[in-house]
Amino acid sequence: MECSTFPTGTDREPRIRPRARFVRPAVALLITCAAGWPGRLVAQEDPLPNPCTNGIVVPEPEDHALLVADCEVLLGLRDELAGDAFLNWSPERPITRWRGVWVDHTHVRRLVLAGTRLTGTLPPQLGQLADLETLYILENDLTGPIPPEIGQLKSLRWLALSHNDLTGPIPPELSGLTSLQGLYLHGNGLTGTIPPELGQLQELRVLNLRGNELSGSIPSQLSELSNLTALYLHDNGLTGGIPPQLSQLTELELLALQANGLTGLIPTELALLTRLNWLILSDNELTGPVPSQLAQLADLRQLVLHSNRLSGEIPPDLARLTSLEELDLSSNDLTGTVPPELGQMPELLELVLSGNQLTGKIPPELGQLTRLGLLLLHGNGLTGPIPPEIGMLADLQFLWLQDNQLTGTIPPSLGDLADLREMLLSNNGLTGTIPPELGGLTELRSLGLQENGLTGPIPPELGGLSRLAYLLLHNNQLTGPIPPDLGMLTRLSLLLLSGNALTGEIPPLDQLEDLELLWLHDNRLTGSIPPRLGGLTRLRELLLSGNALTGPIPSELGRLARLQFLFLHETGLAGRFPPELVWLTRLEDLRVQGLRLSGCVPGPLASWVDQLPPCHETTSILATLHGDAGPGLTLEFSRAISGRRPDYVWSGRTDEDGILLLTMTSLSPPGVTGLYQARARTPEGQVAGLWYSIPLNPHRRHVLYLTRNGTVRLDSVEFRGAARPVGEPAVPATSGLDPCFPNPFNAGTIIPYRLAEAGPVRVEVYNLLGQVVRTLVDQVQGAGWHRLHWDVRDERSRALAAGVYLAGLHYPGGRQTRRLVYLK
Repeated sequence: MECSTFPTGTDREPRIRPRARFVRPAVALLITCAAGWPGRLVAQEDPLPNPCTNGIVVPEPEDHALLVADCEVLLGLRDELAGDAFLNWSPERPITRWRGVWVDHTHVRRLVLAGTRLTGTLPPQLGQLADLETLYILENDLTGPIPPEIGQLKSLRWLALSHNDLTGPIPPELSGLTSLQGLYLHGNGLTGTIPPELGQLQELRVLNLRGNELSGSIPSQLSELSNLTALYLHDNGLTGGIPPQLSQLTELELLALQANGLTGLIPTELALLTRLNWLILSDNELTGPVPSQLAQLADLRQLVLHSNRLSGEIPPDLARLTSLEELDLSSNDLTGTVPPELGQMPELLELVLSGNQLTGKIPPELGQLTRLGLLLLHGNGLTGPIPPEIGMLADLQFLWLQDNQLTGTIPPSLGDLADLREMLLSNNGLTGTIPPELGGLTELRSLGLQENGLTGPIPPELGGLSRLAYLLLHNNQLTGPIPPDLGMLTRLSLLLLSGNALTGEIPPLDQLEDLELLWLHDNRLTGSIPPRLGGLTRLRELLLSGNALTGPIPSELGRLARLQFLFLHETGLAGRFPPELVWLTRLEDLRVQGLRLSGCVPGPLASWVDQLPPCHETTSILATLHGDAGPGLTLEFSRAISGRRPDYVWSGRTDEDGILLLTMTSLSPPGVTGLYQARARTPEGQVAGLWYSIPLNPHRRHVLYLTRNGTVRLDSVEFRGAARPVGEPAVPATSGLDPCFPNPFNAGTIIPYRLAEAGPVRVEVYNLLGQVVRTLVDQVQGAGWHRLHWDVRDERSRALAAGVYLAGLHYPGGRQTRRLVYLK
């Protein structure tokens, strides 16, 4: 019998067929000849067909063997790479239609999977895609390490694995990517040191490792990347000095090393990087002077060195950087004067020199910076007047000169800054009157003139600042009445006029619906408190103390549900204490000392009002009208006693806003807690709704529907003389930041927060650039209420400049921020 072999897994028939009794379906016989065993038959399972050769995935697979091999690799790693996501890589679909796969006639050239929610790990088999040129697997949720096998992709030109959750070290095997032009690993959790072997990537143009947890020093071997144009190493934990050898990167256009722990001097050799456009070294521990040699970087557009420990004077030679758009030397220890030569930088858009120890006058030459949009000189020791030439900066949007020792008057020419959004001149020695020309700054959002020696009246023209959100004039020597025109500032959030000598009555301010802080204390105001202040429902702080106000405390103030601070002491207010104030459930401080009050105090307020006896029991009903029921609706309440006709002993009428605040007080048992009947009457006296058995218990809320297509929402709360409402839980139901107080503040603030569960907690304070200026807590804490005091100092215990900051809480399962306003 003739013996022969045949390939398995094909459609060709064997030359010798075995008898039927030796065969099962899907079983083939392999005919072999072996010494001593002629004609022996061996049976085995037919292997599964190769899905990449079915003619669907790869057309004419016999002519595209390399593409078939790439197909096999991709199918083999699909599930591991995708994790919980879905990749449509299937034998039933041509490879040219696979998501993220780019092919030519012979190979897979590009693999681009950006933002596809991949959750797996990076398979080592990726290193088998021998002719891959682009590997972009970014903005996913991949975990685990970077496989060293990726270093086998000799044809790879672009590698982007950024914005995942990759961990572990950067494999030194990546140095085998000899064709690589772009390496993007930023936004992960990579650790360890930067491999010196990366200096072997001679074709590399961009190296981006920012936003990881890398440590150690910057390898001097990176200076061998002769074609590098951009080096991003910021937001890591790198230490040591900046290697002078980086000056050998003659093609470099961007050098970003900020937000690390780098120390030592700024190498003067960096001046040899003549193509450099961006030099960013901020948020490190660099010391010594600002090298004057940096003036040789003729193409430089950004020089950002803030938040270091640089000392010495600002080199006047920097004025030679005629292409510079941003110069930020803030938050250092620089001394001396502001060089007038800086006025010769025609392209400058941002000049930030704040938070140093600069002295002398503001050079009038700065008025020549015609493109300037940001001038921040606050927190220094600058003296002399504000140059009128500043009014020539037609594009200026932010003028921050606060916390200096400036004197003289405010130049009326500042009223010509038509695009100005923030003017902060506080905490200086400015005198004279507020120029009415400032009323023409129609784009202004913040006007801070507090803590000066300004005199005269408040110009009514300020009422034309329709976009104004912050008007801060406190602690000056202003006189005269508060202009009613300020009531037109409908976007106003902060109105701080305290600590002056203002006279007259409090004007109508009920249109300021966004107002959060109203500081009128320590003036000479007279008259009564306008009841319509109770309509400012966003108000958090109402400070009216230290005036000559008379009359009663308006019960309408009980509608200020967000109020945290109410100061009425040192005034002439008198009369019955409004029990409606019990509805101020967020109140943190109530001051009524010295007032001639009568009546009793609801329990939660008793600790603040010790001159009056506590009410035995008080329940207040807040009814809010909805729909078309209309104002003037009368609500009547009585005990719901079975078998007896109710006697309506408490009633009230909704005001023009459709709101009724009705207080029900009993001075003898059994009090007012329990079941009630209620009915509503229209202004014409018709019954609009009737309800039975409404339980008035602590924190119980009801929604009752009227028959006239309206809704009355009834909220009831009962107190029994305790400092905290009855029924408040010992552990909060949710985690988050509560409002900080005081806010704004001038010496420090309390940051309260609550935790629904125990876990790691971090509380930080950021500036408006998003940089952490102080970490207050970074530890595991238990569930409950917590509060911290921030003394307005940074990590080095240095006093910070006045301005806007953010408090940030990171808690298990989330994060939250709140705005802080620091005033001096």
